[in-house]
Amino acid sequence: MLESYAAWFAEYCADGKFYHKIIDNIIQCFVRPGDVAIDCGAHSGRHTFPLCERVGAAGRVYAIEPIPSLAAQLKEGAPPQLRVIEAAITDFQGETNFYYWKDEEALSALVPYVHPIEAELEVISVAARTLDGIVPEDETVRFLNLDIEGAEFDALRGARRILEKDHPLVVFEHGSVESASRYNYRISEFRDLWDELGYVVVDLFGRPRQGMQFEDVSARYLVAGADEESLELIDNLHIPVILAAQQLTRSNY
Repeated sequence: MLESYAAWFAEYCADGKFYHKIIDNIIQCFVRPGDVAIDCGAHSGRHTFPLCERVGAAGRVYAIEPIPSLAAQLKEGAPPQLRVIEAAITDFQGETNFYYWKDEEALSALVPYVHPIEAELEVISVAARTLDGIVPEDETVRFLNLDIEGAEFDALRGARRILEKDHPLVVFEHGSVESASRYNYRISEFRDLWDELGYVVVDLFGRPRQGMQFEDVSARYLVAGADEESLELIDNLHIPVILAAQQLTRSNY
């Protein structure tokens, strides 16, 4: 049944609304009051603010966004549980160039690429941070969302302590071979990282991503889990998927 959803929405929801609705439902199913969550590539807060609602006043959400104007918007009227970090997430601390597409902000990235449409590019200097350097060691991260235009591998390497100690559920966009080529790593290294950490990786429809399956781009968002609760969520991904389909159908998308 999930295969039919994957095929149908791959054709009719190419803009990613279906994928993001599934992630919304994963957040609702998995994140609890008092949790610590991270949203990397927070942009305008598409997932940041739902996370803030779920963790409540007793929790913490780290929203990481390198584009100054977007980071400033996130800070305006931010609830007490939200910490906005104006930085690019990678595997080192310091400063770095960031390639900012003014007309297509969501496609801005640490590594340049040929833009599919005519747009204005500006190279800006931004802070480079690691997740291990941002989150205090005495906090336990339960949920991590990564939507950072191909830089996921470096971000995960910079979150090794968090991943080994806390085993958060990780939802991330994965550009497969294209991202590996742009960011100068091999798909086998990406696969080995998850294996070393003891994670199971599937796509949003529950289909396994192992070995050469990491080259499959039929669903560009993946889910990784290592502890009992994360694996239970992975085993029941049909619930957020079907909820997303119902929600989009009711809204006449």
